[in-house]
Amino acid sequence: MSKVLRALEEEAKDEGRVEEKKATAKKLLLKGMSIDEIAEITGLLKEDIRLLH
Repeated sequence: MSKVLRALEEEAKDEGRVEEKKATAKKLLLKGMSIDEIAEITGLLKEDIRLLH
């Protein structure tokens, strides 16, 4: 497999992980968890979590 193809696969995996974290953050927001706690748990930036509101 070429280096370019491997790099594209890794990028896609990373994007999938971020989307999964965002989905989790949305669920936690709906449950009433604070943005600070969600940021700590998911590793997402607080600003990104605020945009999910």
